[in-house]
Parts: sequence; C-alpha cells; structure tokens
Amino acid sequence: MADENVDVQEQQAEENNSGGGGKLVTILVILNTLLILAGGGYFMFIKKDPPPQIINKAMDKKAKDNKKKVEEEDEDTKEFGDSHEYKGVIVNLNEPGGSRMLKISIVFEFKAKKKKLKDALTKREAQIRSTIIMYLSGLSYVQTTGSANKELILKTIKKKVNSVLTEGKVRKVFFKEFVVQ
Repeated sequence: MADENVDVQEQQAEENNSGGGGKLVTILVILNTLLILAGGGYFMFIKKDPPPQIINKAMDKKAKDNKKKVEEEDEDTKEFGDSHEYKGVIVNLNEPGGSRMLKISIVFEFKAKKKKLKDALTKREAQIRSTIIMYLSGLSYVQTTGSANKELILKTIKKKVNSVLTEGKVRKVFFKEFVVQ
C-alpha cells in the first residue's frame, strides 16, 4: 500500500509539472497576442499621419494644376476654332471576303490663330489621307460599331494626324459622315 501511495504521489507530481508547462505555453500565447494587438493599435490610432502642412501643400499644388488645366480646356471648348474638312474617305474594312466598306468625312478643329496649320492640313492632305486610310483599313466591322469604338477611332486619328503635322496640333476631330456597308 505504501508503494501505491508513492506511485499515486509520483503521478500527481508529473501531472502538476506537465500542467504547469501547459499553463506557461498558454500565458506566452496570450502575451504574444497582446503584443501584436498593441502594435496594431499603435499604428492605427497613435502613430501620426504626415504633418498637415506637407499634405496641404501637395493638395494645393495639385488643385492649382487641375484648375489651370480645366480653365485651359474651357477656353479651348468655348469657342470653336478654325476647321478643315476631308470629305469622302472610303476604305474596305478588314473582313473576310472584303465585303464591308467604311465611308467617312472628318473635320479637324484647331485654334483660329494657327493659319500655318490650315495650310499644313491642305499641303499634307495626301499624306494625312494615306495615314487615315491605312489605319481605317485595318479595322474590322466590329471595331467600327458603337459609340465607344467611334470615340477610339477619333482619338487615334487625332494622334496619327498630329504625329504628321509640324506646324501645330489638331485640337479635335469630328465625324461629319460615318457610314459602314
């Protein structure tokens, strides 16, 4: 019986030792969690943002730049400048069988002060028409339908024409006629 009491006491001592280790692990996990939460709280609530002066200066500069751009665009769009029209540009679309064609007439708008640009649009008409024809003939029927595609065509034509010109830039391009058959 005395041996049984000794065995029971040894088992209880082992359980106390192993249970103490389990408690230690639990306490360490809780402490680590608290440290992580405290660090996150520091960055979310205590850590200050950059000084307001820096933010305000950056925002003021950006606001001034945007205001200047808007004013320039307003001035540009308030008054329709001079224009030059290319009538009857006809191309076969890039379709199997070549059965579809596109006919457009386009108007280039530019600032009225740019007399040289009007002369350049006339002088370089063959080069500009060729550039437009090459671009349009690469389009498929699907690429010519819908307002989004037409806007894309206008932007691309403007970019291509401006890359050819040396005396100024076209401000806007408009379709006067757009027919797909």
